Amino acid sequence: MATAIIATFENGLLRPSEKLALREHDQVLVVVLPLTPQTEYAPDAARVAAIREQAETWLNQQSSDAVREPVTLTPATERRRDDEFDAALAAIRARARRFDERQILADIEMAISEVRSLSENERAQLDAELDHTLAAIAANAHS
Repeated sequence: MATAIIATFENGLLRPSEKLALREHDQVLVVVLPLTPQTEYAPDAARVAAIREQAETWLNQQSSDAVREPVTLTPATERRRDDEFDAALAAIRARARRFDERQILADIEMAISEVRSLSENERAQLDAELDHTLAAIAANAHS
């Protein structure tokens, strides 16, 4: 069983935020990664600009047939999709608050490198998995 949880350091002891499936005297490996409180988060303007530039460069390298035609949605469908997106984004932000900004940025950079190395079929499969994951996140946010 490998799991990641949040713990609070109090009186010289780490207090887990949830019950652990451990027996008395079980030994575990603890890796301490201090969490940055949300109030300390301030995006690095230069880093944001660099990421935007990378995105623009990538978009400009795509062929014209890679861009999908705009889809016309009914107002009800557009509202539903907006609500699902907002719910998924809120859930992602809530989860992201538990992690240090540097770790998130490192994970994003690693993910970008991995995606760049994918074949067309692998990208299509990843797109389908992402659609499924976002739908699941939105469904969980509504429950």
